Amino acid sequence: MRNTDMKFRYWSDRQIKSKWNNRGGRYKDALTYLILERSMTFDRRLRFFVNQDIAKIMRRIV
Repeated sequence: MRNTDMKFRYWSDRQIKSKWNNRGGRYKDALTYLILERSMTFDRRLRFFVNQDIAKIMRRIV
């Protein structure tokens, strides 16, 4: 079960794509899928979980 009280950094699409050149090539497909999923998600709760997954991957890259 995920902890919904945890604070995390929100990453915009532009910030994510700018980090691909550093070390994000390996996570590019996963991040592309999550960006697409975030743009198509209308439920606020689900969008929170997608943003949380993006933040986990971005912590590894940065």
